[in-house]
Amino acid sequence: MKVRHLLLTGAILLVPCFAWAQAPAARWRTITTAHFRVHYPDEYEAWSLRAASRLEAIREAVVREVGYEPPQTIDVVVANPRSEPNGLAWPLLGTPRIVFYAEPPDADEQLGEHGEWSELLAVHEIAHIVHLTRRSRNPLQRFAERLLLPVGPIPLSAPRWAIEGYATVIEGRLTGMGRPSSSMRAAVLRKWAREGRLPSYAQLDSDQRFLGMSMAYLTGSAFLEWLEARNGEGSLRRLWSRMTARERRSFAMAFEGVFSESPQRLYGLFCAELTASAVTIARSAPLYEGALWQETRGASGDPALSPNGLEIALVIRSRERPARLVVLGTDEATAEETRRSVRIAR
Repeated sequence: MKVRHLLLTGAILLVPCFAWAQAPAARWRTITTAHFRVHYPDEYEAWSLRAASRLEAIREAVVREVGYEPPQTIDVVVANPRSEPNGLAWPLLGTPRIVFYAEPPDADEQLGEHGEWSELLAVHEIAHIVHLTRRSRNPLQRFAERLLLPVGPIPLSAPRWAIEGYATVIEGRLTGMGRPSSSMRAAVLRKWAREGRLPSYAQLDSDQRFLGMSMAYLTGSAFLEWLEARNGEGSLRRLWSRMTARERRSFAMAFEGVFSESPQRLYGLFCAELTASAVTIARSAPLYEGALWQETRGASGDPALSPNGLEIALVIRSRERPARLVVLGTDEATAEETRRSVRIAR
């Protein structure tokens, strides 16, 4: 096993021990269903009851889609530590855990069209648990799973784009909403392809220059859909089955056994086809978007223009710092251009 996978697994095992400790003063309650225990504080009772009422039906639908049914009971914690729409899944064999952040997404966020946020969140995180808790059929690895490392072969070997991309694919198929169904995924991929800026295969997993590592969800899900359309229904199921077979295989070996080419080569072909399609659409129906005026680092909200047209306000979000409300002038930046010219000349 690679060192990075061991470090990742160590972090997975340690984080639940301290990061999500329930405050002694909080009034926590628990709802138990056939396959879930949902733990929530009083303040999120309405949200938690609504979410818990759908969990069994969502699990059943995800199991049908993935083709595997885990036997474990899943502990779900409802919290809102950061006031952002998010969720976490720890695919520990025997004790899988999920955290739901009870904060709905804004209309302009990349989760796209959504009807009920708790349903979209539950589908994505339950998809992670069902997908990633599949046990190995290799006797030696099963022994290691029981005594040493309670994590299956898929999270230890599969790249992040495949893990997040697959949960995103299921999110779209089962809800008809979320990122695969949103206009945002299509717009982002088409725009970046037209400009020749799609991430390389090496950058797909975690390069923060590409929408703060969000390309694993957007491009990863689109790539997996393209692969299944190219190789037929059920090809993704065969990929996961080969990764958990009696014969131990890496992700690349399992991928080539199903799709006959390496993931790097097929991703290059996917990007070429996507770029060709984006260029064809742009030439047949030109978009009048104006000139690029400002490119922000990190994520930014929709800009708001002042009534007199002289100022623009927008929120700039960063992974390292708190969000900032920034006001920019729309007049000619002559002073700044002069300073820039002086710097260049010097």
